[in-house]
Parts: sequence; structure tokens; C-alpha cells
Amino acid sequence: MKFGLRAMALGWLLVLVLGALGLLLRALDIANHADAHPGMLDGNLQHAAVFILLFAVTLAASFGFLAMQRRCAEAELRAVRESMRAPTA
Repeated sequence: MKFGLRAMALGWLLVLVLGALGLLLRALDIANHADAHPGMLDGNLQHAAVFILLFAVTLAASFGFLAMQRRCAEAELRAVRESMRAPTA
């Protein structure tokens, strides 16, 4: 699986925007209803939606980290293979 640098940058931007949007919605709801302290999944659709959105952002960030680690490991393996193929003088 290959990703271009442009696609990865857009993916990280999307993750950041979705995460910020979820946190902003949660903060606005808390500010508007300061006297209420509902549970995270108390049946309120907005709280459930923000929870699911933040969970999706966490999954996307984890996947991005694993993809980055894989790409670095593959690059290191290629470098090792190239150094083994190089003729010694």
C-alpha cells in the first residue's frame, strides 16, 4: 500500500479538523448547559456523535502512526538490501 506525501498531508489535516470540530462541539455544549452534567452516552445524540467522532479520529491517528512505522521499516530494509548488493572493493 503506497501513499503519496500529498495524500498523507491531506489525511492528517482531515484528522485534525475532525478532532477539533468534535472537541469544539463538545465544549460549546458544555458551555451552553453548564448546570447539567450528563454522562458520555446518556442518550443525548450529540454526546454520542462526538464520542463516536473522537473514537474514529483516534483510530485514524493510530492507523496513520502504524502506516508511518511501516514505511520507515520498509525504507530501512531497502537500504540494508542495497548495502548487501553493493560490491565490496
